[in-house]
Amino acid sequence: MLGVLVVDDEKLACVDILYKVSRSGLEFKWIMEASSGEDALLNIKRYRPDLLITDIAMGEMNGIDLVREAKKQMPDMDAVLVSGYSEFHLARDAISLGVADYLLKPVRQEELTKTLMRVLDRRADRASEYTKRPGTALNDRLEAQLTAFLCGMRGNLGFGEQELFPTGAGYYQIGIVRIRGKASDRREKMNRMRCLEKLSTPWTAYFPDPASVSQTVLICSAQNKPELKNKVEELFEKMKCKTKDTMVAGMSSAGEGVTSSMLNQARQTLDLRFSRKEEQKHYSRIYYWEDFQSYGSELLPEEEIRLLRRLLKSGDVKKALNVVREIFEDDSSIHIRMVYTELMRILARVCMKNSGGKVLSLLGTQYMSGAIIDEFEDREELVESLCRTITLAMKEWNTDATDMHSIVHHVKQYIDDNFSLEDIGTNYLAKEFCISEGYLSTSFNREYEISLSKYITKLRINYAKKLLKETQLGICEVAKECGFRSISYFMRRFKECVGVTANEFRTS
Repeated sequence: MLGVLVVDDEKLACVDILYKVSRSGLEFKWIMEASSGEDALLNIKRYRPDLLITDIAMGEMNGIDLVREAKKQMPDMDAVLVSGYSEFHLARDAISLGVADYLLKPVRQEELTKTLMRVLDRRADRASEYTKRPGTALNDRLEAQLTAFLCGMRGNLGFGEQELFPTGAGYYQIGIVRIRGKASDRREKMNRMRCLEKLSTPWTAYFPDPASVSQTVLICSAQNKPELKNKVEELFEKMKCKTKDTMVAGMSSAGEGVTSSMLNQARQTLDLRFSRKEEQKHYSRIYYWEDFQSYGSELLPEEEIRLLRRLLKSGDVKKALNVVREIFEDDSSIHIRMVYTELMRILARVCMKNSGGKVLSLLGTQYMSGAIIDEFEDREELVESLCRTITLAMKEWNTDATDMHSIVHHVKQYIDDNFSLEDIGTNYLAKEFCISEGYLSTSFNREYEISLSKYITKLRINYAKKLLKETQLGICEVAKECGFRSISYFMRRFKECVGVTANEFRTS
């Protein structure tokens, strides 16, 4: 995922681009804004964005000069120039700077999305941007293309399916498999994914799902459609036996190739876990794309949405939350992902009137695109998260405290009270407070001049020193009380921070 910096001295133009970046359907670490080239250079030095989108015609420093200076700091940073028609001839001067693209104002959503996908595609092809996927024998370039496909950056694999499967395969199907129940440890969830990978055959392949650590992507092949469905059913039974966990899967339609539309179909089909009345937390099953197509209406609950928009504009948060709960409360035939993204779009537009592009930076594209849905275990968790997001937006972003000070203060207080929780960290806190991970990290660092992870470690080590001096607890017990997952990691961090081992500190 990329960090994106948007620069334009016209506030409305900047907000428009920020909004369209967030609505592209792609995921980013964070999205920030700057109103001048000088401010942008400070942000580039501090936050090191991966992508710079800048207007050409600005104040003392124009967009071309900004790109030139920015490239001195970050040669690998990608840049996109935006200009009005009258300044478009200036874009030719940027060819030597290696800009990724240039767009005319007003920027159209589809053109911006295509440009973003090209940038992501370009970066995915670089050797440093991919992560090895287990269980494949692909070369580096094909690994990068596969990773880009799984992350939604490519419309297809980018290479022939025979590189993954036997040449006799004629049909393919993609599934998203979710292991239910919350593991106490993130690594435990990853171990479950690796367990599934051992079931790979020449006709099947498993890959960790970039959308959620609880999910894995299954690509299955066969010579014909009937055989394909039998393979899927057989594999699902083996997976249940292997993991001994409750599982649910969403399967795409069968096709003669592997495409991004199939990946999206599998993701949408998995959303039926929120909607089916008979679905229970301890009930394993497979949903097929045909189930999703036959279930529910693609129409939005227009009456409730109009009411919600009026309530948000008037600032009546309590009634707005009641409307949200009414939309989701029964087993109504709604497409969860579509409704969720529509509600977030309404929230963003209402809040942008007062807080500008900051609302998009704070939320992160995971919320705006609906990708956050993959993190939720059930409908209740989804609705409560949505209600917290709306409450936070209306109470925080529509006040004068749009610089995040108030929110970051609450995060710090939460850490002070809960630093001994094993899972506490940027990902955990971002989800708890409904803000993007990148924005939380940078805002916390800016506010307290220490990284979030280092602050948590500092609290844990100080507490460990107190326990070592004032109690008779063993080293293992001290490590556990302070929130460290393993004794070896605790011992290493203690020595790094204090300069002596825990035993030496106790006896000194």
